[in-house]
Amino acid sequence: MQYVFLPDGIKVRCAGRYHLSPQGMERISTGISPGFLMDTFIAHNGMITIQGGSPVIILDVADCPRSRVMDGSLLAELLHPDQVPGAQRLRCSVAHAIVPPGESTLPHFMKNSIELYYILEGTGEMHIGVRSAPVHPGHIILIPKGRKQFIRNSGTKDLVFLCIVSPKWQAADEELVDERSPPPPGKTRRK
Repeated sequence: MQYVFLPDGIKVRCAGRYHLSPQGMERISTGISPGFLMDTFIAHNGMITIQGGSPVIILDVADCPRSRVMDGSLLAELLHPDQVPGAQRLRCSVAHAIVPPGESTLPHFMKNSIELYYILEGTGEMHIGVRSAPVHPGHIILIPKGRKQFIRNSGTKDLVFLCIVSPKWQAADEELVDERSPPPPGKTRRK
């Protein structure tokens, strides 16, 4: 699956093809859906530059390293302004997460960022505060800042989703919730 990330944070699916020549650079033309025609641009080492200088970045999740992160999910950081050349002006970060069958992420919250989860594969149960709801492919979940949350895989296959954090994810912004500790500042724990 290939997506084109524009520098202002807009993501569109790539409708055409790109190709890197043996020399590492080739001019190509393609159409981008929906209804947006991108004229000639230059591809070089994974970075696409439209004539006129605006970067467009095409990344493949298969090329991104995956690791078990603080909340317990298997995560590949797809697009982070601090890690991807050309994405410095992006005001969010995008990760590809997997929760294996029978597992859950650990309860956690973001102090200053909101999160969006977009479910790609599998089925699960999203828990935000004291509420929960079943989730499946095509669902998008808005998680407000400061809200305790976790997601549980209730299916027999991997639960796969995109995690968009705005402003960009930073380690100091994410905190695990110890159920025995007091709630985050300004929040009350409901029983």
